[in-house]
Amino acid sequence: EALNRGLEGRVVLDCVVQADGSVKDCVILEEDPKGAGFGESALKMSARFRMKMVTKDGQAVTAGAKVKVPLRFTQQDDAPAPPAP
Repeated sequence: EALNRGLEGRVVLDCVVQADGSVKDCVILEEDPKGAGFGESALKMSARFRMKMVTKDGQAVTAGAKVKVPLRFTQQDDAPAPPAP
């Protein structure tokens, strides 16, 4: 819908890092513009996020850490033009 309306947006997620580098329990901290679907899209994408782990003596030390993940949604030049009114 945002693509069809020519909208761009910004989201900041707050997530918990797991021992394998994936994230869980992500919540939307910021979403602009609100209600355009960017926050929900960011939450869906978070299942694919992977963080580089820091280890000490072979054990992950960043597991359980909270991270803020900023995302920007932009229109690509080759994106289809919004439909004419």
